[in-house]
Amino acid sequence: MPKMRKPAETFDEHVGDAVESAMLRARLTQADLATAAGMPLSNLGRSIRGTRPFTVKEFERLAGVMEVPASELLDSALANYGGMVKLLAEDGAKSEAPANVSPADEIPYIGHVTAPLTAAADDDARTGPKD
Repeated sequence: MPKMRKPAETFDEHVGDAVESAMLRARLTQADLATAAGMPLSNLGRSIRGTRPFTVKEFERLAGVMEVPASELLDSALANYGGMVKLLAEDGAKSEAPANVSPADEIPYIGHVTAPLTAAADDDARTGPKD
C-alpha cells in the first residue's frame, strides 16, 4: 500500500499535488513523465512533494507532456491553496525589507550622459580607423 502524504500546506506542495493529479489522469508514472519532460526523476519527485519548486521551464514541459495547460495547473493549485491574497501575504512575510539609498551614502547623480559623436565606434579592425 502506498505511503500517505500529509495534506498540502505550502503553495509548492499544492502545485505538486496539481501536477501529480494531472500525471495520474494522463496515466503516466513519475518515471515516464520525467523522461518525457527531460528532467531527473529525483527532481520531479521532490517538486511533486513540494520540497523543491518547479522551474518555469520544467513546469511548461511537464504541462506539455501531460497535454494540460500550465495555467490550468496553477489555477487549480492556487484555488486549493486559498487564493492569491494568501499567497502574496505568505511571500510578503518572508521578503526582506527593500534596501534604499540614503543621503548618507553620498552617491552623486550625474543624470543622462550623451557621448560626443567623436566617440562613435567608426573603427573597423579589418580596415583601420576612418579619416
